[in-house]
Amino acid sequence: MGTKPIAGRSSKETELVPPQSLEAEQSVLGSILKDDKAFDLVLTILKHEQVFYSQRHRRIFRAAMQLYMVSEPIDITTVSERLTQNGDLESVGGRSYLVELCEGVATTVNVVAHAEIVREKATLRQLSEAAREIDRDAFEATKPAREQLNTAEAKIFSIAETGAKSKLVSLSALTPIVADKLLKIDPSNQHDIFETRIADLNRVIRGLYRGESTFIAGEPSSGKTSFALDTCLFNLNWGRKIYFVSLDQRKMLLLLPDLAHWTPKNRLYSGQMSLEEKDQIGRYGAELARHDNFLIDDDPNMTVLDIRSEARRIKRQFGLDIVVIDYVQKIPPHGRLDNRHQEITEISRILTATAKDLDVAMVILSQLNRNRFQQKIDWESNNWNFPNMGMLRESGSLEQDASQILFPVVPIELLKVNYGEQSSYYQDALRAYPVKNGGKDLTTLAYMIVGKQKDGEKAVVECRRDAVRMRFYSEAR
Repeated sequence: MGTKPIAGRSSKETELVPPQSLEAEQSVLGSILKDDKAFDLVLTILKHEQVFYSQRHRRIFRAAMQLYMVSEPIDITTVSERLTQNGDLESVGGRSYLVELCEGVATTVNVVAHAEIVREKATLRQLSEAAREIDRDAFEATKPAREQLNTAEAKIFSIAETGAKSKLVSLSALTPIVADKLLKIDPSNQHDIFETRIADLNRVIRGLYRGESTFIAGEPSSGKTSFALDTCLFNLNWGRKIYFVSLDQRKMLLLLPDLAHWTPKNRLYSGQMSLEEKDQIGRYGAELARHDNFLIDDDPNMTVLDIRSEARRIKRQFGLDIVVIDYVQKIPPHGRLDNRHQEITEISRILTATAKDLDVAMVILSQLNRNRFQQKIDWESNNWNFPNMGMLRESGSLEQDASQILFPVVPIELLKVNYGEQSSYYQDALRAYPVKNGGKDLTTLAYMIVGKQKDGEKAVVECRRDAVRMRFYSEAR
């Protein structure tokens, strides 16, 4: 092969012939030359010339591909002419070798099976090459171990993606499957849908779905994390298995609002709690401690490949229903892309692909653009300047990848951000709101804006927020 022995491998190993089947390659090329309709079948399996081991077979397939791209017929004469134009005819063995390939095929019936063999051998060669590169990088030790692990996984994942079979399915085959699934839905036991604590929101979006990504976007103090966390805690009541990636704050801080909501912060952090407050924390803590299927990771250096790898391991060992990422802009880059926009695009793509691959509901938190805060509320015209998909930060791909996008909005927090709690404008708005809105309390008012849902309409759902426990819920009717 002409390769140099690498550290850790014997010279005998380097002399091994890579996986290949010249007979299958010849059969595929012969079938294409014999019947150009065979190329349509082959092209769904063999997408480029590198899948062939033999260099001359690569050149022949490339010539056939060039003819196919310009809708020219594919046979011995046309392929021979194209090879001549490419300067490759002599190097492949001349026209006589093309005749030999064609005559060596009695029937083209088995072309798909032979193409599968060619792709199988190509995948094994890719895997072998990736293993050699991983081996070499490990022995050279020029990169940190974590980075090498991520690179190794990315290489293997790339091979798995390129080797995936076509997912084409006919309507006649798909219809019975979908109909059977619909007929078997049990309203009291829907394993594929995870609801939130906001009943009115559930009626609009029908919940969070397996295999799909839900983005929750908002400014600071809008309740992104608390809504996602409370949705997880709510689903623990049905034994859901959850993986929560907290890149924004330590795991201990996540549960404090819920665990110690009875106690004012000044007494909580000073330890000056009453016996009743301590008893409430102990009892509620014991209740939460029953749930060992809620896993939290607060490593701020986790890349998207780390997250995917960990989620895959959890799914395999324990099962997994919901994955939460808090939040996407905090995920460090895993490669060397030109800018952060491209990095977020790649991260979003991998996360949404992971949701499908692992069949989990993926909940991804996102920030809004900074210019969002420069747009003031017009109180007199009741224009609160609610967020929309154009405000998603750093990448329009988030909008494209999402199955649904939710914007939690807490009006009182918007007032604080825009004007400050001490401003007269804030105080006047606080007093005037109940008068303008039928006595409703502004301090608990919240909205959940459905900016996108793949199978439904946009909507604005009014709800309430418990500022102490940081929970969103539907107002009792």
